[in-house]
Amino acid sequence: MLKLHKQLIYQYYRTYAKSPYSRHLGGKETARMAALRKPCVSPVLTINLKLPQLYTRQSIFSFLRLIMKKIHLGCGKNLIGSWDNLDSSPAHPSVIIWQAPKLPYDDISIDFIFSEHFIEHLHYTQGQVQLQECYRVLKPKGVLRISCPDLEVLAKDYLSGQLSRWESLGWVPSSPCLMFNEGMRSWGHQFLWDWATVKTCLVNFGFQQVYRVDRHESIFPELKNLESRPYCGDLIVEAIK
Repeated sequence: MLKLHKQLIYQYYRTYAKSPYSRHLGGKETARMAALRKPCVSPVLTINLKLPQLYTRQSIFSFLRLIMKKIHLGCGKNLIGSWDNLDSSPAHPSVIIWQAPKLPYDDISIDFIFSEHFIEHLHYTQGQVQLQECYRVLKPKGVLRISCPDLEVLAKDYLSGQLSRWESLGWVPSSPCLMFNEGMRSWGHQFLWDWATVKTCLVNFGFQQVYRVDRHESIFPELKNLESRPYCGDLIVEAIK
């Protein structure tokens, strides 16, 4: 147990509310924050949280990142530390056994969701349910990040005769026709998404902001440098609830 001066704790929350993390609080002062400003008999508040010893801006944000709830869907062998890694075929005892699309979490309980080359393994209707499930469990201003093959890139490569894009993955089709068919059906692919379709679904399901991002880039530190697969023109999208 640590004893922290109430004014220090209030400054902690005020800094949090004015930071990019204000998306998780709606940028508003909560009742808890307001209560911390009020004078009381004791100037000291005792809490049961393991807070950083040095209350610098960096340590505060590091602590906030630590307590945020983050889930990684269809993780495979790419286990992300401090995240719940979910997969139907666990590669490690720490992985949570999970069958898509329903998520084993309460409503409004998750801060960040990430999936890489997973949603294309679901049929279109299953993928829609999966996106709705992500919306259900995310907190207000929570963020979903999806990385998957881009149907538009595959189609453009077919029309141009580009066959070498996936060489780094050991896949070099012998003709544009084979490339297009294998890209659609191999590796358990069920449905390839394009930007227009995924954006329409996410907006229809209630997400307030939907936008494309570059590999390893995000305005949210938690979502930077997560992709582990070689980049082959993937469709990478973030959606804020």
